[in-house]
Amino acid sequence: MDIKKTEWGYVIRLYKGEEIVQSLTSFVRDNKISYCTLSGIGACTNANLSYYSMTELVYMKKDFNNYYEIISLQGNIISNENQTVVHAHILLSDDEFKCFGGHLNKATVTATCEINLFISKEKIKREIESDSGLNLLSL
Repeated sequence: MDIKKTEWGYVIRLYKGEEIVQSLTSFVRDNKISYCTLSGIGACTNANLSYYSMTELVYMKKDFNNYYEIISLQGNIISNENQTVVHAHILLSDDEFKCFGGHLNKATVTATCEINLFISKEKIKREIESDSGLNLLSL
């Protein structure tokens, strides 16, 4: 991982073999960042995505084990003393230009992953919503 601090946050480059969610979780914890948004592009393999079923109130997971372009990686990260939650959605494109997207659980970088982290000084937290069972922003 290469990192450059900016006036608004960080530019991060992940290298081949690094796992995206794990790398972001460690970086945010190590740098004591409580809330940030993220935006990124790159390439990956061994992705695990999920989709939340509002009828069954569970995440449906699926593995994507080919090589993909990361067309878009968007989300936020909230970290406190108890947990760090990377809430990111990803859009992947395969070699036939078909796209797949969902909630990112994990993915391994193949060539590069270039991420911008926009840091906020505000303390934001998440709370479980009773209707959906989801851990949602509490503003």
